[in-house]
Amino acid sequence: MPSTKAQEREDACQLLRNALQVRHFPCNTALALSARSRADAAPPASLTHWASEIDFVIWTGDNARHDNDRKNPRTPTEIYDLNRAVAAKMERAFTRKGIPVVPSLGNNDVWPHNIMEAGPNSITNTFSLIWKSFIPFPAYQVFQRGGYYHVEVIPNSLAVVSLNTMYFYDSNKAVGGCQYLDRDDPGNLQFDWLEVQLTMFRERNMQVWLSGHVPPSPGNYFPECYVRYAELALRFQDTILGHLFGHMNADHFTFVEAIDLQFTEPASANGKKKKTQLYKDLIDEYSAIPTKKSALNFDDYGVINVSPPVVPNPYLPTFRVFSYNITGYKAGMEADFQRKHKHRRGDHRSKDKLCKKEPFKNSWKCRLSAPWHSDPESPSRLNRLWTPLGYAQCLTDVGLGQYYLPHLERANKTKKPKFKLEYLTYPLSMLHPKGGAEDDGAFQYPVPVGHLPRSVRNGTVEGESKPDGTIVD
Repeated sequence: MPSTKAQEREDACQLLRNALQVRHFPCNTALALSARSRADAAPPASLTHWASEIDFVIWTGDNARHDNDRKNPRTPTEIYDLNRAVAAKMERAFTRKGIPVVPSLGNNDVWPHNIMEAGPNSITNTFSLIWKSFIPFPAYQVFQRGGYYHVEVIPNSLAVVSLNTMYFYDSNKAVGGCQYLDRDDPGNLQFDWLEVQLTMFRERNMQVWLSGHVPPSPGNYFPECYVRYAELALRFQDTILGHLFGHMNADHFTFVEAIDLQFTEPASANGKKKKTQLYKDLIDEYSAIPTKKSALNFDDYGVINVSPPVVPNPYLPTFRVFSYNITGYKAGMEADFQRKHKHRRGDHRSKDKLCKKEPFKNSWKCRLSAPWHSDPESPSRLNRLWTPLGYAQCLTDVGLGQYYLPHLERANKTKKPKFKLEYLTYPLSMLHPKGGAEDDGAFQYPVPVGHLPRSVRNGTVEGESKPDGTIVD
């Protein structure tokens, strides 16, 4: 009998069960948790291994098993118990050592699946207790209302905003979808809050990561919610370092674009809605970007990074470790980045007629006209203090390391699976001091030497290196 996707997923999960010595590994929960019965066990080595090397953790949600087993339906109690167990692991591995952890709600962390009403509600109240050690006390009231908050992971310099994307996600039929006239819609309230936070951070000369579970795209968000996200992402380009999301279970990046704020011809509705594969959509998106630098305006784009999962659904378990520029930083310093100019929205003439008519005049596209703040010398565009070196590889040539869990079929009770480096976006020449010079303590290793494959630890490449930075060890 040919295998099905469900069977393939179950086979992969069984490999993890065998390797982790557990009987009931919930198929799509985070790897930080092996099972509810192991909640009191020590944190996995994959967490503690990095605890002395990192500054903060961005955790994009979906910690309970997915709602795809009709014979064993999920319950609120199970969902909350699994989240408590994962949170306990993260707290022991990181928070108790002074490392901030910034979690977000996933669409599988709520019950019913994909559904979350406006808060305060039982979900926000329960998670405010589960995540008590992660959410700063001043953010509690906002979190209980809407499930979103921010953390200054480096005080007065760098913040992470955790968004509740359930209020933007078009599968959530309990909300209104950010309609302009519905100002009390929970999605609109969250964007109003986000606008205030970004304005405040900008006035304080701080830099910000935006994070959440469901990534912004026309295919994921309600149309009006997507417009509001894209507009804020582009308006505050000089303040936002990057956008980190999950949900899609596929390693990729995409964009929010200025064109998303314009009116376009509707797609022809001839029959059923056409379904395409993600990689084909991405190829089309990348192909639409101007190839000539003279025709490319960076102000019109924001890059959305979407990380792969830490469970085999459908690919190998992975996680990412970013590095960023800390040149010139001293503890307790105030940010000193000065913006040089700001750009206004592009030509509005094409909107004039449409925005006088129904249904356009009460849409966000016709109501958003605030100045855009962008600067080619901001840390998201130029390598300087707080620049995410793994985020902007097209500009700075250096980047992130991604780790994966290979050879699950070889794992068993005595031979546990181990994470290995999958690929780097760093040139190999940047992993060690130039010219093979001895390290005098001044060289900043983008990846700690102990975490590199043996083939590149000594500054020479003994394995085969591919053009994209992948090491065949």
